[in-house]
Amino acid sequence: MNILDTVLHLWATPPIGLQLQCPPAPAGVTANPIGYFDDNLVRAAFDAAASWSGAVTVSAILLCYLATRKSTGPRFDRRWLTWWIVGCAVCGLASYLALHFAHITAMAQSCQSDPGAFAVSLPRGVVVNRTTAGLVWGLLAFAIGSVVGTLAAGWYPSLHNGFYHSRGTPWPRFLPGAK
Repeated sequence: MNILDTVLHLWATPPIGLQLQCPPAPAGVTANPIGYFDDNLVRAAFDAAASWSGAVTVSAILLCYLATRKSTGPRFDRRWLTWWIVGCAVCGLASYLALHFAHITAMAQSCQSDPGAFAVSLPRGVVVNRTTAGLVWGLLAFAIGSVVGTLAAGWYPSLHNGFYHSRGTPWPRFLPGAK
């Protein structure tokens, strides 16, 4: 297993050798009912889900910190929590949509009843598992991205730099270790 897969997908890494139910064979022909998904297309769909989740998280962090000139106080606390929850939900939604609408085919020659690379959908359990991982990934990435953003961009003093106003305390006051 690749460590990058664990970072991008948490526990829901792209499955290898995922089995599918082949179309029924013509009458009187005996065929193996088990085939396989194309591993490269499954990996591409999972990587697309991770890419969309990353873009959503970066956008949520920037909108949270740069929405107004002031990034401290109770208004910032509410805004941070709101964008944290919104970012988490949209990460999960992006993961679901990326996997649900991905163009996935069966591996050519894996089904005896239809040897071509016919279009199939990922199993619901795989999609739901990766969607759940996307939700958790969004929670973790937003919090870690807030810390990294304030450490990286908090040195630049400006009225419009929300990272500067939150430097050293990149999360709301009610969380441990804040203000």
